[in-house]
Amino acid sequence: MKKLMLILLVIGLIGCNQTIDLSDAENKYFVFSDYYDVSSPIESYSLTLSSVPGLPLELKALQSEESYTIEIAIDEGMLLSLTDGDVQELGTVVLYDYDDILIYWSPMAEELVKKCDLTITIKDDNKVIAQADYMIEEMNQSYYLLQAMFTNE
Repeated sequence: MKKLMLILLVIGLIGCNQTIDLSDAENKYFVFSDYYDVSSPIESYSLTLSSVPGLPLELKALQSEESYTIEIAIDEGMLLSLTDGDVQELGTVVLYDYDDILIYWSPMAEELVKKCDLTITIKDDNKVIAQADYMIEEMNQSYYLLQAMFTNE
């Protein structure tokens, strides 16, 4: 009975869009969508038909938090930047100051990638403030789509 009550309490808190503080007040876990809007300006990306080096990922900052850093991490493929026509490989984990960000994901690696898990984490002095998980997946004919998987909302 106690387990059932605990499960109902957790489901109720999640359903009410509440955050659960598992430690102290200084380490709260905030709602990711309060800080960033994540999207791709194109519906899908094709390695052979697109004029950009990868699937563009736009992160629009919704607040002005100068102390926050953003970590963008992938498990497959390569993160890229494009500046004045120059493409630079960034690796699989990059850090940015809290601001608007445009970054590209490429399926090009040692082998062509079919699926990639993408995690975006907002940190304040190395404490996680909010996090969101996405999946980039190859659909038919080598078209890649960005799909939201989970945010802490």
